[in-house]
Amino acid sequence: MEKLSQKNFYNQGITLIALVLTVIVLLILTGISIVTLVGENGILMKATVAKEKYEIATAKEALEVKLSEILIEKLGEKDLNYLDTMKIDGYDVSLSKIGRIVTMTKNNIPYIFLVDSEYNIIDLNNLNIINGYQGMYEDYIDNLLYKVNFKNLLNNTSEGIKFEGEKSELIVDDTNTYATFNGKTGISIDANEIDSEEKLIGTTNKTISLWYRMDGAKNVKMMMIMGDTSINGGGCVFHTTNNNNIRLGVGYEDLIVDINPETRFDNKWHSLIGVFENGNTIKLYYDGVRFSNTGGKYHTLNSQLFIGYSHYGSQRYYWEGDLSDIRIYSSALNDDQVYQIYKYGKEILKNY
Repeated sequence: MEKLSQKNFYNQGITLIALVLTVIVLLILTGISIVTLVGENGILMKATVAKEKYEIATAKEALEVKLSEILIEKLGEKDLNYLDTMKIDGYDVSLSKIGRIVTMTKNNIPYIFLVDSEYNIIDLNNLNIINGYQGMYEDYIDNLLYKVNFKNLLNNTSEGIKFEGEKSELIVDDTNTYATFNGKTGISIDANEIDSEEKLIGTTNKTISLWYRMDGAKNVKMMMIMGDTSINGGGCVFHTTNNNNIRLGVGYEDLIVDINPETRFDNKWHSLIGVFENGNTIKLYYDGVRFSNTGGKYHTLNSQLFIGYSHYGSQRYYWEGDLSDIRIYSSALNDDQVYQIYKYGKEILKNY
């Protein structure tokens, strides 16, 4: 009996040892599998990153080649609008509202680049590592509700877009950068074409911005009107007056830019920006500098946007000169953002 017990004990020991060895082997094999899996995942991740970098670089190179070809053909023409809706090496190309953010899409994957004033192409696919450009991208894109595209307006057959006078009298330059008004025509746009979400109704915050160029001023000249200015405290309008002032009007009230008339109408580009905030604060900026800041209730109706003219009864008031980069923002931009818009526009227009 004692020998049998010893034998059983011996057999149990061998079984236990075998079991332990099996567990160890399984653990080793499992460990190898985990290490292998981690290694494979690491390799896969590196391969994915490398592929993304390669695809971004490929898109950038295609854009560089096409951009250089176009600039040579156009003798260094300082505009990018010709890139919009173009196809480049299988990429569908679109231009942002501000005109310098280029998106190249292939296989439903967008590749985003910023073309700076020196025509360097900057990768915006990882905005967090692009110093100085992320803020600009957000400032210009997120709050921009509408930007006038003159060629699109000329070609548009929508009932919401109408011309006062002869459409043929409106001349748009070849690069679609600005339009020349000769005092015989203007554009009326139904507000629903611009603001279907009704962000500009009432006293909501807003910013309107444009560039003008004019050689002398005579009588009342309407650059832009947003909303209904026939009521007190209604609508927003940029215009010149009989005494050669430049004004941002709100209903019956005006904020006057007190600038030397020798520079005001010197046939050079100048920036006008009006900011409306909290229903009772109106700010007027000329070439990036705030010249007026006043209280006074304003009320913008969701009616029409007039460009280059206005009418009161049977009387018509037309603009004579050039207009460019007309925008409406659905927020009250601060001094810093206004100045950035001025700097950006000045860089774009300096060769026109």
